[in-house]
Amino acid sequence: MANDMINYSVDNKYVLNFDKALELIKNFFETEITNFVLIEEYKKNSGYWGIKYNNDKYVIFISSGRGYIEYELLFEDNVIKLQEVEPLLNLIKISSEKNIKILLNAIKEYIYQ
Repeated sequence: MANDMINYSVDNKYVLNFDKALELIKNFFETEITNFVLIEEYKKNSGYWGIKYNNDKYVIFISSGRGYIEYELLFEDNVIKLQEVEPLLNLIKISSEKNIKILLNAIKEYIYQ
């Protein structure tokens, strides 16, 4: 990945507030991956949040439960293993700002390869 805004190490210490995490993701899609539509968003005060985007070929789901990040990228209903695009994703455990940026950039790189 060629992105100067992130240091290529993960941050598994500091969880991003769910409002800030959702804002970060939405801003990324508005500026970097503009051909997607937000189809679902939820946040709960207990620390659970999720967001889902899609277009004619892809579905992207990113969520967190009490700080632990989960994600899924589907291409025409087939799960894409983003760890092959960005091996750092194997090390990501929590929804920190740095980890979310690594994930979003891996998604962008895969989609536009």
